[in-house]
Formats: sequence, structure tokens, C-alpha cells
Amino acid sequence: MLIDALLAEDIYGAARLRALGGARPGYVIVHVRDIFDIGLNAPDRIHVGQRDFPAAGIAHDKSRAVKDWVAAEGHAAYAVERRGGDTIRAYVLSDARDKSTLLGQLLPFDSAAIGQVPGTRLVYQTGGYWVYRLEPTTAGL
Repeated sequence: MLIDALLAEDIYGAARLRALGGARPGYVIVHVRDIFDIGLNAPDRIHVGQRDFPAAGIAHDKSRAVKDWVAAEGHAAYAVERRGGDTIRAYVLSDARDKSTLLGQLLPFDSAAIGQVPGTRLVYQTGGYWVYRLEPTTAGL
């Protein structure tokens, strides 16, 4: 059920998660790496890729390299994670429909509406982790 909710369109996925909590508030913690792991396990439902880039140099140059690669490959959205050492990792969503999933909207993809998915509220963020409060509901799905 969790994977189904995360891969549903954002408002429907949030409603599914909220229904699990019922009248009590719930929380969901996601990491930018989660979308890649889910993509490996459900390649027929979401198209995700990744690529590592050297982190050395000027921040603008790193950002430009990722943006140029995303554009050249025709990906719909991307997020960047700083890895250990001198590496940054770009995660990409290949299709436009993938970026409208709940997970695509909760994570820091360039097309995401962070903190704007109805029924969720961003309460904490550190590193690649994003913690959302799921508002309670009394309606089941």
C-alpha cells in the first residue's frame, strides 16, 4: 500500500496515506534515494535514472553540467544529492507523469511543489531526508 500511495498522483497518494492514519496524524519520511530504489522495484510504474558527477569546481559549473545532461537526455525532472567525497548524484524522472507522483512532489525535484501537496505539511528536512506530517482524516478510501 505504501508504494502504491507514493506512486499515485500526488493528491490521491497523500489521501491514501492519510487514510492509513485515520483520525490520527501520521508522518512519512522520504529520502531522495527512495525514488531510485522504488524505480528499480517497479520499473513498469516509474522511470528513474541516476548519474554521478564530480563535485569539484564552482557550484555553478556543477549545476550547469547536470542541467545540460538532463536536457540532452530529455528527462522530465531532476534532483541532486551530495555524495561522500567529490561526487554529486543526479536522480532523474524520465517521463512527465512520473514527476506528478506523490514521491515526485515530496522530494526536491526541480519540478516539485515542496510543501504544497494537499494533506501534507513539511515539518523537517536534513540532508536528503524530508519529513512530512500527514493531516488526519476520518474518511477511508
